[in-house]
Amino acid sequence: MKKRRCYLCGGKLVNGRCTLCGLDNTKIERKNYRLNESSFDGKGIEAKHLCESHNGKPSGGLNRQGQASWQSGRNQQGQSSWQNGQNQQGQSSWQSGQNWTQTGRKKKKSGKQKKGWISTIIVLLMILISIGGPAISFVTTEIKNKIDQINNSGDDNWWSGSEIDTSVDENDPYEFVTRELSDSGEVYDTELGYGEYVVGTDIPEGTYEVTLQSGYGSFQTDDPDNSIYLYGYFSENASDEDEDITEMEDVRLYEGAHVMIGEDVVLAFHTENGQTGQMQSEDNPLSVTYTLQPEKKYTVGKEIPAGVYDVSGTKDWAVMEYEIYLGELYDEEYDSLNYQNYSIMVESGSENAIYKNAVLTEGTEITVTGKMILTPSKKIGSQDYEAFYDIYRK
Repeated sequence: MKKRRCYLCGGKLVNGRCTLCGLDNTKIERKNYRLNESSFDGKGIEAKHLCESHNGKPSGGLNRQGQASWQSGRNQQGQSSWQNGQNQQGQSSWQSGQNWTQTGRKKKKSGKQKKGWISTIIVLLMILISIGGPAISFVTTEIKNKIDQINNSGDDNWWSGSEIDTSVDENDPYEFVTRELSDSGEVYDTELGYGEYVVGTDIPEGTYEVTLQSGYGSFQTDDPDNSIYLYGYFSENASDEDEDITEMEDVRLYEGAHVMIGEDVVLAFHTENGQTGQMQSEDNPLSVTYTLQPEKKYTVGKEIPAGVYDVSGTKDWAVMEYEIYLGELYDEEYDSLNYQNYSIMVESGSENAIYKNAVLTEGTEITVTGKMILTPSKKIGSQDYEAFYDIYRK
């Protein structure tokens, strides 16, 4: 497995975050975030327009409730188009290099423009042909005026000859939900720390209030079926200046969505419409604990059986790195995007010394920087471990 380096400066990564510039490379490596479309249009695409932005701790885009959404810039051809400002061809954009938007709804930006000038010119040309001499001066003047209007408008869609509405509501993370959550359900409370969780297995479907319990770190959701991508950075020292948060309201978690929580933070989840009766899980068939040594490469299926593990360290801090092959989703030139990369840092004795639910598939290669322990998780969603990553293939 290749040693992962920072996309921006080439620095060493610790849990996906560069130790030199602070860039969170895990956000860059998530390929399936989309803006203004509800499903992936294609797989074997040419990702020439992919680029990187400095997406560390958020510097803007959180509303008063601290909610935010991760959305991507994949246009109708499946290409990514990250731009400073909205374009006028229905392509999506990442505003000012940030990959989150406010969840508060704002007025739509008007993109409508009249395109009837082509018909006008055709009519004038017909008049010119039929009338001749006396009309030449008038028609020439009118055509010149229309051309000047086009040149001054800066409109890239002038050739369409139609009225185009490019207005985009970037502020509603639930714009493309396929169904509404049930109003009824059970009151459910839990606390989650460092790890990756599946709605319907580890936590019931429902509308949540998420509150900081201790520490500081990131929270994000990945739900391509409903095009919901939420992000927030929780901190005990939250302020309006850095826009860290201590709570998020109206967090809608649909069955099948993934919830990722960063290291050094514990979050409380509360819902009053939890669909606990729909939760499905089973006991982990694995029972053996494995100790991984540094300077050695492990292959899942050989030294370690495929399965779901909790990852912990034994002394100081250590990092476990691996990548999951997703399939030929991108052209060969961008083969690295066909992998879901993980860099799990654990520090023995810290509040979050354990990473929950590392799903290791057959053939995956693992390296560690220090001695680490893999303990089978108590509950799993399924023994089809490859299916855990289908969410990243959409």
